[in-house]
Amino acid sequence: MAKKKKANDQAQQKILAAQHRNDFLRKLKSICALIAGEGAYDLIPKNDIEIIYKMRGAMLKVLPKEGCKVKKELIDYISDTIKNILQHKTIELWQGGPSISYTEYFTIGITLEVYLSPEGTYFAGKERFVDNLENFDRINIYSDDIIRMTNMLSIFCSDMTNEVYCIEYFLNPEDYPRTDNRIYQVFKITPYSSKKRYFKIDEITRPAFRVMGVLHHEYTEIEVPTTMYNNGKPIPQDTMLVYIQQHALNRLVERMMEPVEINDDYDMQHGILQFSLIESLQNRRSYADNNGKILIEFRLFEKKAGYLVGDAVDDVFLIRTFLFLTNTGTPEGKQLEELTGLKKLDKKYWAIDQLPSLLKSDILENEEACEMFKNAGCESLLELIRILNNGSLWSKSKEKISLAFQILDYIQKDKDMANTIASNHNFEDK
Repeated sequence: MAKKKKANDQAQQKILAAQHRNDFLRKLKSICALIAGEGAYDLIPKNDIEIIYKMRGAMLKVLPKEGCKVKKELIDYISDTIKNILQHKTIELWQGGPSISYTEYFTIGITLEVYLSPEGTYFAGKERFVDNLENFDRINIYSDDIIRMTNMLSIFCSDMTNEVYCIEYFLNPEDYPRTDNRIYQVFKITPYSSKKRYFKIDEITRPAFRVMGVLHHEYTEIEVPTTMYNNGKPIPQDTMLVYIQQHALNRLVERMMEPVEINDDYDMQHGILQFSLIESLQNRRSYADNNGKILIEFRLFEKKAGYLVGDAVDDVFLIRTFLFLTNTGTPEGKQLEELTGLKKLDKKYWAIDQLPSLLKSDILENEEACEMFKNAGCESLLELIRILNNGSLWSKSKEKISLAFQILDYIQKDKDMANTIASNHNFEDK
């Protein structure tokens, strides 16, 4: 019985292998026609067709870096995501020429390029292929784009409160074990565990995490110069590591994101927020407030969206909270209050103290409301809303909430009431 099952399995494998080979040759024929016209496939010597098939690009491999442990769920997620991207992205065979998917380019296109290289076999009609394919650097265009993609995946998957990941791309690495002559693309994941520390503030012990992540495929721990960020405290080292309180991370998420499932480990918005946090600290623009705290601009897609508020605690720079740009504790928030009379509770009531509600609103469609934000120094917020509304990652809902007119009407009524009270006081004085 076992022998019969084994024979059936082997037969099934042979059928699948034959189907895979036929599918590859069908696609090869189609791509040959795109490159050199109908009938081009038939110019290639029959024996060389088998050579091309044996050289074909292999399925991608996603692996932990040597000596590292990575959860299978993460490997599967990254592998599935990359496969999906490769199936949908396309590359031109030459500038302005026909396009094929990244998957087709890796499995067939690169293989064909290697075969058609000057060192490869000459055959009558080879020039028909080479004339179109030369002078266009497809392989570097492809590789550079894959590297950018792995950088984005590193961002999406990382969480400084748990683990951050560096994902590296290798095309046909020599150290990859193989038993054939196929071309391989390998993605290696290096995990870095979070670094948690507790600080006693106002007699309460509070958790915080070291600000760390992957920037341009390099693991980075953010530091700031002691002389600029120590609030005059005697700290001996030249630089201070940066930590961020859990409270500050919570505020960042609450004020910049729609509520998400707490078990969504790979939430893209969350990853982008943490990456933006790292970039904002790496390229700092900071100011001191009147309370001895330092405000560091938080920028999302290079647009100022708020401030990270911190000071020196023990031997580190500790970020205590995140203030959205319109919050009362920011320069722009104070200016908005002076111009409009909107207090902290007013901003909270009208929900203009967080990004998601502004994204859903009709603020951009109201010239007077836009002018109000610009005069308060919040023009960058309007620019950010435009950017996010043009994408699908942040702006999920296409229905706009009528907010601008209500706020302007509320401000006007408040002014009218203030003027009435002032007039009554003037009348009594007389």
